[in-house]
Amino acid sequence: MPKVTEPITADYPKAKELISNLLKFKSTQRMYLPPLPEDGEEVIANAVIFDGIVQIRLIDLLMATRNASLSLVGWRIFGSLVRTIMVRAGESEIKMRTNLSLE
Repeated sequence: MPKVTEPITADYPKAKELISNLLKFKSTQRMYLPPLPEDGEEVIANAVIFDGIVQIRLIDLLMATRNASLSLVGWRIFGSLVRTIMVRAGESEIKMRTNLSLE
């Protein structure tokens, strides 16, 4: 199963810089998540990792226990990040559209 969240501790490499970037929404690969109730005292934040397609079977989803949930603001931020990731143009897309506009 792919890793979905990554705990960030004070001794994490470049923790301050990483958290700063997450809070400024500069990354499309990670999203800030505050410490969760089950996190230890050493965890100062979490990063949600968007590293590919994640799926869950319906039966597993129905049997899952919710440990935490995004607030309305968190859900809107998540939605905005997902839209940005899904519609960003790759190099081939930019090249194709630039060529079409020149004709």
